[in-house]
Amino acid sequence: MGRASHNLEQATILVFSTRLTSAEIWPKVLEVEDTSSTDLESGTINGDRSCFGSIALTIDTRGGDSLMRKDIYYFEESGPENTEQTIEIAYKRAKELDIDQIVIASTHGQTAHKVLDAFENLESKIVVVTISQAFGKEGWIMEEKVRQELKKRGATVLTTLHALGDDVNTAFAPSDKAAAFNMVVARTLYRFSQGMKVCVEIVLMAAENGAIDVDREVIAIGGTGDGADTAVAIKPAYARDFLNLEIREILAKPRKA
Repeated sequence: MGRASHNLEQATILVFSTRLTSAEIWPKVLEVEDTSSTDLESGTINGDRSCFGSIALTIDTRGGDSLMRKDIYYFEESGPENTEQTIEIAYKRAKELDIDQIVIASTHGQTAHKVLDAFENLESKIVVVTISQAFGKEGWIMEEKVRQELKKRGATVLTTLHALGDDVNTAFAPSDKAAAFNMVVARTLYRFSQGMKVCVEIVLMAAENGAIDVDREVIAIGGTGDGADTAVAIKPAYARDFLNLEIREILAKPRKA
């Protein structure tokens, strides 16, 4: 897969091609447009300094070459202050791709309620994945009242073993330097962001629970601690078939991991 990247101050675009190399793409660029001041409906977030802008390229695709143009949004910092924008970006792309499976990580329910609010006019299946019950003494588990509120709004709420850690391997090798395969995967995904690791993990957990159709794409939303700052489009897989899981699109993430 060829890739061309064009970097300006607070701006990045990635153009993906199934056939062209980077050297072949750039001679085909007809127009470069700074879209950083336009609104989200046009592809960027208007006037918000917490999110990087983008550059739109007009590509000459004559000759049958297949290209996809899309935006990736980069937040200057990770954290819950990016929640509303992340959900808005996820909603926009889910609508464009006609993806009706939305998987969201939520510890105490606030982010889950925001996703339900944002997606209320779409016929989407919302799957809320909580932290495991093992973290009860830390006070991180979802209260039963909140769980029932989310279910009444139509969400599927599941609590299960974490797919990428905090399992039997952790009991024998609690250090992050342990060589368990799930920890290797987790720490690799952390190089993108904590939210990236969370997104992949909750999709695996939802698949194992039977809450999603693994033959269709999902939008996953995760974050760093509280809230949300990462959104991706994923082709799901069961844990035993992890090598078939595909991160097909990165929609938003913090620039600093």
